[in-house]
Amino acid sequence: MTTTKTRYLRNAQVAEILNVAPSTVAKWTTRSADPIPAHRTGEGIRPQWRYDPDELQAWMERRRNQ
Repeated sequence: MTTTKTRYLRNAQVAEILNVAPSTVAKWTTRSADPIPAHRTGEGIRPQWRYDPDELQAWMERRRNQ
């Protein structure tokens, strides 16, 4: 059995893909009615988020079809 490791994207990379500011990605991740799927990696006041490219693609397609 082989396993593949997902290469997660950082906030700035997602911002570039979506053509928005990194702060907008952060807001959409935490304060949106349909948040960007993300995985929290940090603790405390300023958590870090990582984004799975496949989950991001599915989110973008779902938003496009609304």
